[in-house]
Amino acid sequence: LTMASEILTATIDNASIHRLRTTLKRICERSFIAHDLVGAELLAADASDDEANAAASKKRRFPRYAECGQCGDEYDVTDNRDGDCVWHDGARCPSPPSPPSSRDEWCRGFLSDCEEGRADYSLYCRYTCCKRQSEAEGCSVGTHSQAFRPVWVDTTPKKKRARR
Repeated sequence: LTMASEILTATIDNASIHRLRTTLKRICERSFIAHDLVGAELLAADASDDEANAAASKKRRFPRYAECGQCGDEYDVTDNRDGDCVWHDGARCPSPPSPPSSRDEWCRGFLSDCEEGRADYSLYCRYTCCKRQSEAEGCSVGTHSQAFRPVWVDTTPKKKRARR
């Protein structure tokens, strides 16, 4: 890499998500090549189309990456297999220690906005689905599930209206 490339790479690494999105959109608006490259990375064709509709499927595109509504991870919707997602179906709820003398101290610590306080008391948080501690791996396993419905993008060229 050249010095300029290293500086650009470092700048990209340090830029905010908002700045990166704005810049990427602007580049795609200005360059058909950039538009096609970004589309090839971030969009996927509808996998349910058969080979007879292969040409049409190139026109029906949707976001390739999504956030899972179960585990919160980003995943590739074209490569989503059983066992890829591990999550808890239940809520994370406080489970105070049994000695009554420590309950007041526990409640103050748990309700504290201090991040260290939460970490100290994470032993006392359990999931309602399996009663495991909050640090435990998920008790449900399956495929990722989108947190939102995919946005379909119609890339069919618009017909120009005849001038009168």
